[in-house]
Amino acid sequence: MTIKTAAASNPHGILVNAASPGWVATDMGGHRPFSEGTKGTAWAANLPKGGATGGFFRDGVPIDW
Repeated sequence: MTIKTAAASNPHGILVNAASPGWVATDMGGHRPFSEGTKGTAWAANLPKGGATGGFFRDGVPIDW
């Protein structure tokens, strides 16, 4: 869905990506501090014009689907 939406949005200058915060500590488990998990999401939300689109990222680094 990310790849298809990114392709359809690209002509309009809209970037679309998927971002994983990692296994963030919650009541259900996890070990990563919430503040660390949000950094990658903030990175993806603030990409410059012409930035990455159609990818899957964790901490600003591409990861496999």
